[in-house]
Order: sequence, then structure tokens, then C-alpha cells
Amino acid sequence: METNPTYIIELLHRYFSGEANPDEITELSDWVAKDSANLKEFEETARMYQIVDKIAIDRNVDLNTEWEKLQAKVSPSQQVIYTQKHDTELKKLLWLRIVLMAAVFIFIAVAGLFVFNLFSKVETRIITASGAPVNSTLPDGTKVTLNSGTTLSFPSKFKDPKREVKLDGMAYFEVTHNELQPFFVNTENISIEVLGTSFYVNTKAAGNNVNVRVKEGIVAVYYTSRPQNVIVLNAGDSISVSKTEKSLMVPDNNIPSGAGKIVFDDQPLSQIVFQLNIIYNVHIKLASEDIANCRMTTTFENQSLDAVLNVISETLNLLVTKDGDTIIISGEGCL
Repeated sequence: METNPTYIIELLHRYFSGEANPDEITELSDWVAKDSANLKEFEETARMYQIVDKIAIDRNVDLNTEWEKLQAKVSPSQQVIYTQKHDTELKKLLWLRIVLMAAVFIFIAVAGLFVFNLFSKVETRIITASGAPVNSTLPDGTKVTLNSGTTLSFPSKFKDPKREVKLDGMAYFEVTHNELQPFFVNTENISIEVLGTSFYVNTKAAGNNVNVRVKEGIVAVYYTSRPQNVIVLNAGDSISVSKTEKSLMVPDNNIPSGAGKIVFDDQPLSQIVFQLNIIYNVHIKLASEDIANCRMTTTFENQSLDAVLNVISETLNLLVTKDGDTIIISGEGCL
């Protein structure tokens, strides 16, 4: 028989394609019987054709049928010898199958992890309050109210060791407590750190300042580049921090609490209430959305909260009541 590798490959191809004539089948049988390496090449070629034909890995590889066909053409003495060799090769093929199945399993696991990471990808979300204050809840349960003209950006999931949001404008936060994952409000070069508290932040305060007022809990304020110069604020404390000077911060507990000049120029009641909560460090809420768009133009100078509420009540024909520490404004909607 011709042993040219090219000829052998062509002969194997003709056999497994069903094109070999009887003489070629006999010739191939004699070649396989001569050497165990030939037997191995025959079986590997058979497996390759089964894979090409898209036979699933889990199906039985029908090498036995092909082997029996060739055995029928080999003498009985040769069958005994090569059956032993064939068993050895089958064991090798069994191990090959196990390795292939393990590789498939690893591939599926890696692909699954990739898909999981793809769909759990953290994205940046942005909330903007345009005409009126906006109430929203962050992924960790923290409640936030944004005043008109305010933008807040935050991740779709808080997966990092820190819960970080970025604020541009005025907002009120009620932070969900989590000692293992502190909450940060970042505004340009100033950071505000909390563990769980209620506080107001205004990044557009007069004089290019950032104002922070704490209602409950504890807040730490510092320049992002100088975390060692930290100021700790307790409930009722407030601070005004320059964005540009980066001087030593001193708590400013004189942010108006009935003092100073307050100007409302055709502003909706929802926005007026938001600002009063910050200025007087109180909790005022509207009984219904029907009165949120009632508008006022007025100026208060060195007025107490009661005086301001009386003016609002008389001007808009609304009722002001108290429920514990909460001040409730109610009435009919404005035309």
C-alpha cells in the first residue's frame, strides 16, 4: 500500500465520505492493522467527521461501528491483538471526551459571568428639577428633594465602598443608615460625608459658597483635597464654605434663622416651602399637590417664622397647622 501522507488523508476522506471502493477499503484496513498510530489516526479522523457533521458532544461517538467494519476485514489473530489496542485507544478517547466536556462547562461558566456583569453594569443616572422641587429615592433607599434648578447624579447601584452622589444646586437628604458604606455628597471640590442623617445642601449659595445645614445626625464637611481639615456638624449646626479660597472652615451658625432678607419673586409655594425649611431649619410640608403651584411675590426682612407663615396664610388663603414638629399648610388649589 502507498504510505504517502497525502494519499492516506485522501483515502480516509473517501472512506468517511462513503466514496471508497472495495479495494480501497481493503487497503485502508491493511494500513490500520499495521500500526497502533494508524489506528489512532483512523479513530481521530472518524471523530473529526462526526464533529463536522455537528453531532453533539453528549451523543455516543459511533467509533465501534466503524471499528467493527474494519475488524471484519482483519484476520482472527490480528483481531485479538488490535482489540486490546483498540480498548486502550477507547480509554484515551473517553478521557478526551471528559476534557472536552470540562472545557465546554468552563466556557459556559465564563460566558454566564460575562452576561451577568453586562446586565449588572453600573450606570450613571441624573435627576434634574426644572420648574418645581422634585422628590426621589436613591438605590439605597435614601430620600432626596431637589429644589428647582438643581441636578443630582448618582450610580444605578451603590456597589463601591462609598455611596457617592454629585450635587449641583440645593437639596435635602434623608440618608439611609449604613455604617459599612458611608454616604458622600460631592460638590466640585467640597465633600460632605454622613452615615445616616437629614441635612440640606446648597452649592449655589451667595458669595460662591456651599451651605450645609444639619437637621438630624452628624455630618463631616471638608475640601476633597484636604480631608484632614474636617469640620464636624451636629443637629442644628450649619456651615458656609467657600468654593475657591480653601481657607480653614469655621462653622457658621448664623445662617438666617429668622434674620436676614428673604425675597420671593413670583415663586411657587413648593419652592418657597423648600427654602423656608432650610432657612429656619424646620419641617414644613404641603397637605396636597393642589396648592404646590400657588405663587407669591414678597420680601421678608428679619422676620420670625410665624410672621412669614402668617403672611403666606393670608395672601394665599391657606391654613397653617402643627402636628408635633411638622408644620402643615393646607387649603384649596390656586387658580
